[in-house]
Amino acid sequence: MVFAASDASSSTTASSISTNTSQKDNSRDNIKSSASSSSSSSSNSSSSSTNLSPFPTVHGFSDNGNVYSVNVSIGNPAQDLQLRIDTAQPYIWVPDGNYIKPCSEVNSSEVICAYVGSFKSQYSDTYHSDNSSISYALIDGIVANGTVGEDSFVINDVDGGNVTKNITLDSTNFINSNDSTIGIGGLGLAGEIQLSPFGDNYNAQFLELLKDADHISSNSYSLYVKDNETAELILGGINQDYYQGDLVYFDKIPFYDIGNGKLSYSYPVVPLSGLSVSNNEGNTFYISTSNDTEPVMFDTRSTRSFLPYNMIVQIAVQLNAFYSEDDDVWFLRCDIAELGGTINFQFGNLTIPYPIEKLILDSPYVFTDGSEACELTIQPNDYFGYSVFGAAFLKEIYLVVDNEGDKIALAQAANPTSSHSLTNHSTTEYHKSAISSGYIPFAKPNNITQSYSFSYNFNRSASSFQPDVITASITGNEIYTGRTPQTNTTSQESSTYTAAANRLDHYPVNVQSNSLYMLIYTFLGVVGIGLLI
Repeated sequence: MVFAASDASSSTTASSISTNTSQKDNSRDNIKSSASSSSSSSSNSSSSSTNLSPFPTVHGFSDNGNVYSVNVSIGNPAQDLQLRIDTAQPYIWVPDGNYIKPCSEVNSSEVICAYVGSFKSQYSDTYHSDNSSISYALIDGIVANGTVGEDSFVINDVDGGNVTKNITLDSTNFINSNDSTIGIGGLGLAGEIQLSPFGDNYNAQFLELLKDADHISSNSYSLYVKDNETAELILGGINQDYYQGDLVYFDKIPFYDIGNGKLSYSYPVVPLSGLSVSNNEGNTFYISTSNDTEPVMFDTRSTRSFLPYNMIVQIAVQLNAFYSEDDDVWFLRCDIAELGGTINFQFGNLTIPYPIEKLILDSPYVFTDGSEACELTIQPNDYFGYSVFGAAFLKEIYLVVDNEGDKIALAQAANPTSSHSLTNHSTTEYHKSAISSGYIPFAKPNNITQSYSFSYNFNRSASSFQPDVITASITGNEIYTGRTPQTNTTSQESSTYTAAANRLDHYPVNVQSNSLYMLIYTFLGVVGIGLLI
């Protein structure tokens, strides 16, 4: 197994292997009945709407093609705002409009502002708070500090089968954040985390609140990203129209908290066991094998995906991409999308081919030969300290999560433009599609027999090594490739490109690369032996 060692000057990737174990059982022997799974009710939440059937499906949308949001309302009279779909934390948190001002009222771009709505408690007749302070630092770096609030919470635009309704949760606890690193709140979908910031006095997990109100029978969901504009969040169940081929389940890889020494199964972490690049002629270059398994977390608030640096280098070589220190990204010729190649992600006995054209974004630059330059959206994981599949990655993967049974299932997402229908099967037996504790319907076991743990270094500073050479420099809007002395100066005044700052929904990334890898990569990139060129 290949994992980076912890270093005081650099963050780490997902860590150690534990002992060999067999898969947890996905059989019906472990299923909790719907009655038992919803028998306990929260004193902090009740429902004022009728139960939806077959499964509540929340319509998500994107204004940038990278991350997805849902429409919600809070309080009485209702205040409308948007929250990000967030797989990496379990709670509801919203920006406090008394402290995080609307962007229209803020002049400086350096001030955090609410750009899709906020909540002002003084305008709600039903708001309650004991002013308990809360400090919440999410695993992905978002900070949401504030007070614990309680009010009615409405999820809008919910498909209940034949009609569109809203789900109302009365007396719902949430974080009313007066201090945050981002101006849009989150609708959390993860399992309960160790040492909840709410303590034992509040039930604040969004999916648990839905379960306690009898909207779903278990703390679970599935997520289908249809295109750059829409996503479907299916609460408590599976829609077979949203995937093709086998649905394969995995045990969640536990997160090892180096702070308290405990394991937590809260996060959607899966084993990436192999990676390869293929062209349209059937030629394949294998980047990693099943002996180099990398734990990767799904984080729908990340606009990019992040993998170990050595994987990125090998991908870049095959795509004939060039690293620019100026923008801290890899650039490649946009016309590579016309070659029909794929990057293939292997999860044990499941392989998901990802079209290269969906892994690149337009940029304002051109190469010196006039070719348009695009940006590779997979980046090194140095800053995060662990590997991530961002929201855009879900355009090719149907994700199913059972938080109660600590299981995840993956499948190739259905193509909305293919003959594979995306309408409900008229003969679907919906009770067979419900996710129960320890059981994901229709899912087959994977063939990974070794178990892993997932951790990261809280010191997220980048490596102190500076590359001896860079592979590209930028002057004006032109990219110059080849070996360039590190003392090379560039003209950035004419560029307004902010690729690095836009990689995440919440903060910019500063990644510096390992010198040895960069030297090797520069040589291979310059001589141009990429598989797809």
